[in-house]
Amino acid sequence: MGWLFPYHTSTKASLIEDVTKEITASGNIINATKSVSKGLWMLVTPKDLDAPVIVFYLMERKGTWGYKDMDESMHPYYYDVPLAWLDKAPVLSQPWRDGVIACINKKIELKAAASKIVANKAYKVKGSWKFRGYPLTELYVTSTKPCLGRVNGDIIKISRKLKAALEPLP
Repeated sequence: MGWLFPYHTSTKASLIEDVTKEITASGNIINATKSVSKGLWMLVTPKDLDAPVIVFYLMERKGTWGYKDMDESMHPYYYDVPLAWLDKAPVLSQPWRDGVIACINKKIELKAAASKIVANKAYKVKGSWKFRGYPLTELYVTSTKPCLGRVNGDIIKISRKLKAALEPLP
């Protein structure tokens, strides 16, 4: 299915309103919605089904806001759907659901790793990280909120993924 760009949707909010009206006008029931940076998740019960379906509306701006709707069976490459929704809708794509759970587990892992970082301490960097083209092997954390570090005299922002790669030096 292609992209739809309604002529009157100049903002993401107006597109969400337009999509919502279209769904309910056709007799479907919207059980829940969640707006995310790249689009909109909806838990929708189609008028001809008893169980709800998870649908993702990938949204984009090209002069006006447009969308591409994908249900779970189309395996959208977005995994930030509310976890509780998986129990409310029948499985249409187990690989996609496995991706959702893996993404959530990765976020939990990154958050746990980040909570172990303390300020004013040196860390070894695991993996193949680079800074300005050179291997990044050590980092001195200067603060945790925001999480900043010093590398060769430069102050850098430490990402969640980089936090997970830090190991305290003795």
